[in-house]
Order: sequence, then C-alpha cells, then structure tokens
Amino acid sequence: VTLPPRLRRISTSLATSRISGTNLLVSDAGYRGAVVRLAGEFKQFVYEICCVEAGAAVPLARLASDVGQRGLAGLDFAAGMPGTVGGALVMNAGAHDSVIGDLLTEALILDEKLKLHSFAAEDLGLSYRKSNITSGFVVCRVKLRLSQGEKEIQERKCGQYLRFRRERQPHQPNAGSIFKNPPHDSAGRLIEAAGLKGRRVGGAMISDLHANFIVHCGNASAADVRYLLEMAREEVARQFGVNLELEIRLLGY
Repeated sequence: VTLPPRLRRISTSLATSRISGTNLLVSDAGYRGAVVRLAGEFKQFVYEICCVEAGAAVPLARLASDVGQRGLAGLDFAAGMPGTVGGALVMNAGAHDSVIGDLLTEALILDEKLKLHSFAAEDLGLSYRKSNITSGFVVCRVKLRLSQGEKEIQERKCGQYLRFRRERQPHQPNAGSIFKNPPHDSAGRLIEAAGLKGRRVGGAMISDLHANFIVHCGNASAADVRYLLEMAREEVARQFGVNLELEIRLLGY
C-alpha cells in the first residue's frame, strides 16, 4: 500500500476514527477535540489485477459502483452503503452476509505517534461490526482483493442490493443501524415486537419502515435520539431478555 504525500500533515490531535459521521451520535454539548476530514489523495483509488487500493476517504458506495462497472466481484454488497472505506474497516461494515474485512489484504494505519503500520486482515481482530482499530489510530489506505466476474452480472447484483436498501431502509436523515443484530435474530424485529415501531420523542422517531433506525423528523436533538435508543434497549431486555449492543458510537458523552 502506497503512502499519500500529505499524510505527514495530519495533526497528533487525531483522537478517533469515524465513518464520515455515519454510525455516530454526537452529544448536544458537542465534542471537545479536533475533527479532521481526510481529502486529496485519501479520496483516490487505483486498480491492480483483481485488487483495488483505496484511500480511507473514498465513499464506500462509489467504490462499490466502480468495482461493479469494471466487472469485478466482491464488493457488490456495499452498493448504496453510507460512509467511507476507512471507517467501514474500523466497523468491519457489511451486509448480505459479507463484510469488508473478508476482502482485506493490507491496511496502512497511522498510530497516535504518527508512525505508520501495515496490517494484514488477521492482525485487526475483525469480527461482527468490530475491529481492534482503537481511538487515536487512523486508517489511511486499504487494499482489497476482488475476483474477476462479468460486468453485466456485477452491475445487476449492485442494482439489486441498492434497491433492497432503498426499499427497506428509511430515507429520512439517520445515523444508520442503531444496534447490532443479536445471534439468530434481528434488532429491528425485536424492537418492532416490543411495540416501539413509530414511537416518537421530540423530533426523533423509531422508523416505521425499519425499527432499527431512528430518524430525524425535524428539530431532533441528540438527547431525543438517545432517549429512544435507551427506551428500545430497556424494553427489548424487559420483554425478551435480550441485551442489545450499540452499533452506532457515542461521542461527547
């Protein structure tokens, strides 16, 4: 994995890795720290034979679309997925029984002391919506292993996944899936079964399309969202004995 020449300009004040604000709830009181947005070389990607090397700031959905248009297979599950490549690796993002970690061959990561490290997938503790990439570490570039497919088939698969996402997930502003799915069940089903689908507090509402999303209906505060997610977690635990684990991350709390 090659190193962008601007990398050394990143400040030591970097404290946390986030997916362009997706999967993130920031306190109404704000966050005491620096927010750095990667750009330039971090938004570029290049191909080798059945591999793509991408900067951390490349939008994941854009990369998935480009990969499919080239007839390469492997990243179609990410069609329409929000966030960036770097943040997706931190969360080991995925859908349709696939995750980005399955494709990873190498990741270039900056530590708190501005030292670069090259990691293989097995070094990163990748599991369901989780990695061992901790606060203070920043994903800079990744190399993903793809396979040769047929352009028509890959474009069709990307289109199918994109339609699936549009039909089954809310269109209103939201932070993504609130909870991780528990083993052999789904958080959305449990929240709906608890009678909370469509429940509203202030300007936030548990989506009436998919109960594992909390949507912004106008003038929502972080406190409104936090209240609803805690309500959902408590009711699911009370009614079904299942402790839901957050998929979104809280910042400033």
